[in-house]
Amino acid sequence: MEDIRKLPIMSKRVFRQYSLEEAMRKGFPKRYYVWNQTSGSTGEPFRFAYSSLASCLDDLAYFYSNRYRALVWRGTAFKEIKTRMSFAQIGINYHPRPNFLFIHAKDLRDSPGEVMNRLANFKPDVLESLPTLLLELARLKEKLFYKRDFSVRHIFSYGEVLTSSQRRFLEKIFGAAVYDRYGSEEFGNFATECCEHKGFHINEESVFIEILDEEDRALPAGKSGRIVVTAFYNDVMPFVRYDLGDRGFISEDACPCGVAARRIFVEGRAGGALEFEGRHFPYLELQMASANNFSDDILRYQFAKINPDELEIRIVPCGEFSSEKITRLENLFKNIFGLNVKAKVVNAIGYTARGKTPVVVDESAGRIMNP
Repeated sequence: MEDIRKLPIMSKRVFRQYSLEEAMRKGFPKRYYVWNQTSGSTGEPFRFAYSSLASCLDDLAYFYSNRYRALVWRGTAFKEIKTRMSFAQIGINYHPRPNFLFIHAKDLRDSPGEVMNRLANFKPDVLESLPTLLLELARLKEKLFYKRDFSVRHIFSYGEVLTSSQRRFLEKIFGAAVYDRYGSEEFGNFATECCEHKGFHINEESVFIEILDEEDRALPAGKSGRIVVTAFYNDVMPFVRYDLGDRGFISEDACPCGVAARRIFVEGRAGGALEFEGRHFPYLELQMASANNFSDDILRYQFAKINPDELEIRIVPCGEFSSEKITRLENLFKNIFGLNVKAKVVNAIGYTARGKTPVVVDESAGRIMNP
């Protein structure tokens, strides 16, 4: 592992300097790889090659043990997961497997009643999706807009930050255990919550994770810094020392659940940024300010630059969000960032074609960034 640390740090920015399509054509026959892309969290989607062998792992035992290890940790037999349980996913990319119902994110937006019927007929044991889509489904279920209802035993979220208020809301509406997974489009899932919900246990057999400071120096356990990942299975386009843009720290303390794998605590996900009068405000800083003070009160949120000098914070609250809380939120952001801020309670926030909430919106420039 010390030898890995001698290699340079990689990022999307570095990869974009090269013609990846030409390099893949020269290096591998087409049957060796497939193309995938990120959701465009920081503006422009990143297209990358993925080993066909790694793609085939969806059909192997590895897929189930990697994706649903939280169920194994709580005592569910692996054979039961693989052969007896049914799975439903709301998303964009369809990877068929036994006992599986795939629902496109577009269908939830366009035909929610039909989606509810399909889920009621299928009766999944496990439901998995982005937090945005899970919350949309939960709100439909809560309002009882449709005659057909359904229940699930387990919920897995991924791809976005899952807040404590969102977790409680999903547990309340579905009556199911909720597990969050940490990963990215480039790597897939590489860390998973256990029943304690205290950080993500790292898939140590699949990835090597480093926490670095701004000068690329390794930080000790418990110290917060940049999350840099090396994966061990994509042999056609290796991601070695790849900076995700996220921040967090690794704990080597024993987890009460008994799982020996180290845990990573993610403090902020990569995303876009807003600029006011020449000052740069990363999404991560805006997110942490709201999460540290109002995580129990807000179900969904959005930061919108509506004028060159004005930030609007749109809130879908968990319950009542009083005028006093609105004033506190506005004053908090004014004091921390020195911005002209207006907080606004809304009934809903739209989501992108890939199912993610556009958390950072620059409406003054007509540009949307989707962490």
